[in-house]
Amino acid sequence: MQFIDIGAKDSVYPRFESKIESFEYIHLFEPNPVFAEKLRAKYNSLPNIYVHEIAISNETGQANFNIAKLNAASSLLKPNEDLITELNLKSFRSKGQITVKTSTLDDLHKSGVLKSMPTILKIDAQGMEAKIIEAGSRFITSHVELIICEADFHKRYEGGSSFEEVDRLIKLLGFEFIKFVDEVYFRENPTQIFFADGVYGRKGSVYDFNHILDLLY
Repeated sequence: MQFIDIGAKDSVYPRFESKIESFEYIHLFEPNPVFAEKLRAKYNSLPNIYVHEIAISNETGQANFNIAKLNAASSLLKPNEDLITELNLKSFRSKGQITVKTSTLDDLHKSGVLKSMPTILKIDAQGMEAKIIEAGSRFITSHVELIICEADFHKRYEGGSSFEEVDRLIKLLGFEFIKFVDEVYFRENPTQIFFADGVYGRKGSVYDFNHILDLLY
C-alpha cells in the first residue's frame, strides 16, 4: 500500500504516524524548504519514506510560492486579503515569494515516482485542492482508494478551492463522503467550521481500510 501526503509540512500525517511500517511507500510532498529540510532530517533513516521538495499542482514546471508569516499557511496561491482583514488573520499574509518545482499526480505516476498500487491520498495544499484533483484524475481513478482532503469553508486564498467544489470533484471520481476530521472552528463562533479534513472512500472498494479508518475516529 502507498500513502501520498501532499502538503506534509514537517511530519507524516499525524494520525498515521503509528502506521508508518504498514505502508510500502510513503511519499511526502512539501515545497516549503524549511519544512522539507525537517522532513529529510526526521525520516532520512526510514527506507519506505521519500521526501519530495516539490509542489503538487495542475501543471508541471515551476511556479511562485508565497511564503506566509505562518509557514504552514504558505501556498502557490496568494492569500485572500479581504478575509485576512475581516478575520484579522495577519499570519496568513505573504512575506515574500520563492520559485519552486511543480508537478501533477498524473505526471509523477507516468514517470514512475508514484507506484501503481492501492493508495491513500491526503491533500492539504492551501487552496490548490481542486486543481490537484483535476490534474491527477487519471491516477486517482486508477489507484486511490481513500482520500483525506482539506475542506475550506471560507476561501483563505485567491482562486482557492471551496468545500463544495472539492466535494463535487471527488464524488465524480467515484468516491463517497465518510466524515470530517480535525475540524477548526471560528474563535468568535465555536459552532461554525472554518476548515476541516474530509474523508472519502471509493465506492465498492475491495480493500479493507478499517484499520486505517479507526485512526480517523
